[in-house]
Amino acid sequence: MTAIKSAAQASVVDRFLIPGPASDDHDLPEANAPFIRNAWYVVAESKDVGRELRGIRALGEPLVMYRTEDGEPIILDDRCAHRRFPLSKSKLVGDGIQCGYHGFTYEQSGRCIWAPTNVKPNFGVRRYPCVEVGPWLWAWMGDPEKADPATVPYPKLDPQEDWRKIEGYKLNPGNYLLLIENLLDLTHLHFLHGGDVSDVAQANTPSKSLDGIVNGVGYTKETPIAESKLFASLTGGDPTKRVRVITADMQFGPSLNYGYEDRYALEGEEDPLYPLRFHIIHGITPQEVGTTHQFFQVFFNRELLGGMESFRDFSENVVLQQDCEALAYIQAAIDSDTRTGTVEFGIAGDRFGITMRRILRKMKQEEA
Repeated sequence: MTAIKSAAQASVVDRFLIPGPASDDHDLPEANAPFIRNAWYVVAESKDVGRELRGIRALGEPLVMYRTEDGEPIILDDRCAHRRFPLSKSKLVGDGIQCGYHGFTYEQSGRCIWAPTNVKPNFGVRRYPCVEVGPWLWAWMGDPEKADPATVPYPKLDPQEDWRKIEGYKLNPGNYLLLIENLLDLTHLHFLHGGDVSDVAQANTPSKSLDGIVNGVGYTKETPIAESKLFASLTGGDPTKRVRVITADMQFGPSLNYGYEDRYALEGEEDPLYPLRFHIIHGITPQEVGTTHQFFQVFFNRELLGGMESFRDFSENVVLQQDCEALAYIQAAIDSDTRTGTVEFGIAGDRFGITMRRILRKMKQEEA
């Protein structure tokens, strides 16, 4: 087993490693993964951005969002260039923003067009490229010359299904890499969220890698026989009914995770409830080093007994809340554990998260 450096030598970001044949000294995971700026990130639900100034922090930077009178979304640096008063606490004047402190006024490009005492301004604030795809407004936080809207990593679902859908949001108290690894390792469903949510047989099913994901990873697995559990309960079916489950999970760069669990009646059986299909998309946007915006969109191909709004409440306040509590424990351990020789033990199912660690490190190196 590879030993870690002494506490005096180890930095905050190389204190943990995966030992054994799946890793080596070059695969030290970041305790707090660095921000990747040349990527599209979800910063709001499109419906929430209008003719009111709205602020958010993303990748440690303050942003202000609004729409022009023609409906175009605008994202600027959320600070006046004069004394850093937040523009989100200021007011719209036509399609521009007038600072609420001294009245410095910025047009939608970010250029300052008026300052008091007859000053002719030759400065402004940064404008970020943005685009609306799916239900979300996305921002590009890096080199604007590389901001290609065609690269927004939003997946397309089967258009022949009659999807019921909802959107939601959770602020996660962990570094975004912890959230990525949480979403890529679905064996936690049975143990963290309870046996009523997922059959342990799914946790014991090995995964097969998916190829062709740019700056990302993916896998699929088929569990031949498992109880339908929560998803049958939600639709009025028998949660103990044994079904075939096909699961897939994909991570696209640092900012989007797409997964699904589709359930099918066993061969020779007929049940009008099946196939029962559940798909979920997560927009992952670092707020700060240790906190992450988690936007989500859920799809079902069947009506739910309590309605989709009820499921959104369940998702935010039960399932994602349990994830938040788990990642908060892990983040606290990462931030406080300075013991010499501390390691993580990895297994085969961890290879997708470990691969994302390497991909994110490479993306950061390429930016530099």
